[in-house]
Amino acid sequence: MRGRSATAEADARFHLELEQVPWWARPRTVVAIVLGYFLFNLGFRSFGSPILGTDDMFENVYVQDFLLGYTLRQPPFYEWYLYAVQQVTGPTIWAFQIVKYSLIAAAGLFLYAAARKAIADERLSALAVFSYTLFYQIGFNLHEGVTHTSVLILAIAMSLYAFMRYLERATFWNAVLLGIAFGLGMLAKHSFALVPIGLFLAALFDSYWRRRFALVPLVITAATALLVYSPYLFWVLGGEQNLLSASVNNMVLEKETSHLSRVLSGELKLLTSSLGFLVPFIVLVPLVFFRSLFPKKARRAVIATGEPTQDPLPSDYGRLMGQMVIFTVLLTAVGILVSGATYIKERHMHPLFMALPLYLFSRIAIGNPSDKAVRVFASICLALVVVVASLRLVGFIAPDKTSCGGYCRHMKPYDQLATSLSEKAPAIQKATIVSLDHYTGGNLRAFLPDARHVISSYRPLSPAREVCFLVWDAGDKAEAKPFEQSWGRSGFDPALKPLLADVVDMEFVQINWPHIVKPEGYRITNWGYLRLSSTAAICQ
Repeated sequence: MRGRSATAEADARFHLELEQVPWWARPRTVVAIVLGYFLFNLGFRSFGSPILGTDDMFENVYVQDFLLGYTLRQPPFYEWYLYAVQQVTGPTIWAFQIVKYSLIAAAGLFLYAAARKAIADERLSALAVFSYTLFYQIGFNLHEGVTHTSVLILAIAMSLYAFMRYLERATFWNAVLLGIAFGLGMLAKHSFALVPIGLFLAALFDSYWRRRFALVPLVITAATALLVYSPYLFWVLGGEQNLLSASVNNMVLEKETSHLSRVLSGELKLLTSSLGFLVPFIVLVPLVFFRSLFPKKARRAVIATGEPTQDPLPSDYGRLMGQMVIFTVLLTAVGILVSGATYIKERHMHPLFMALPLYLFSRIAIGNPSDKAVRVFASICLALVVVVASLRLVGFIAPDKTSCGGYCRHMKPYDQLATSLSEKAPAIQKATIVSLDHYTGGNLRAFLPDARHVISSYRPLSPAREVCFLVWDAGDKAEAKPFEQSWGRSGFDPALKPLLADVVDMEFVQINWPHIVKPEGYRITNWGYLRLSSTAAICQ
């Protein structure tokens, strides 16, 4: 018991020594900062540009209808939530930002609740939550390239907190909360399965948590999770494709190579994607808190286990989070070994590393960090938030290759395209609009919400309209791409290609991009459109 007493003393040290917690680390202030951060980003993106970015454009076409399922590739909770919000806001950028940032804000609050359990020092509990902005995929890429992952982040955060509560007291309502978290995760992304498996393994392989683990209430958890998941499960079982085989097909690329070659490629991608996901967090935390993370032997608090009847210490929860990270990484590595999966990206790493800050800052708390280190890390978090906001602002006002890369999709003038099309052909506002690329289709729905929108991957359930238009992106060069070239890359069934007899009219429009400094015409995009007979097969 000496080891556990030493750990308890280390966990309580800050409560005894800190007479006053800094203002930014007080619970109400942390909650206000979390909510304020996401409200700021919601407004910043929505006012910055009305154009839908990556992945949003697919969803804007899908949610013309409410369905139990949309694709086997992604579970549907994101679409359900987006559909509900759009009944109030319409299919605009505001709907997407409200959905995203409400989910992420809720995740931040659950992570803070979990941090308060796992980290003894109130200052470090706050820093653990703030440190998630140091993950590239959360602090930067989230703002433009995340849809279903926002649900996944919430489900992981909720699961970590709910699992802690369940282990502490396996009551009926804690079991229900855990089931809701697991069910939500299953409706977020298929990769969420790593989270409950990792949590259970982490608890069962730890002598202290294993003795506290209650199996019987898990029946309630499983029933609740199944109930939450059941609408999508019903849709999957009623389909013709197998969910498992479809998921494996999505993850296993390079099928022409040997299994061994794919395994080596997949494991290497797991390593590089993990490092890519963790930067700059994985560099800055050890750099600032090195002495606390790796104290000298004489200063090291022993982390030991005690009797299961004793209430858990913060370090017990922190140790659980670290073990969960290890198991999810190992499970992923084994999955690659068995399946030969090679489609491993940085944006897939959330289930593996969302618990890492809770573990590291729990260790840092035991290591007694200096006030200076705490202030430095808080300043770094704030500075990087300001840097990211500044870079994004430049992308809004000066959308060129220097500021936002070659595509700058969030600034492509789809709003002006919709205005130009409405002026040239007013009937388009309530027509069937067939878009040969998803970015055009999703954005045209944002600005022409009364039309019926069709893309290659989705055809709405509503009946065809009396008027039909086909629109394609004809490129950014002075000479517009012809229809034939765009059609070949559209993904539509070749049998749906409009016949010459279906074409009523054809025209091109040329739209200038905005820029705060460069003259008008520095960058242009051409779009072409055909007015088709309403009887054309592609218009149905």
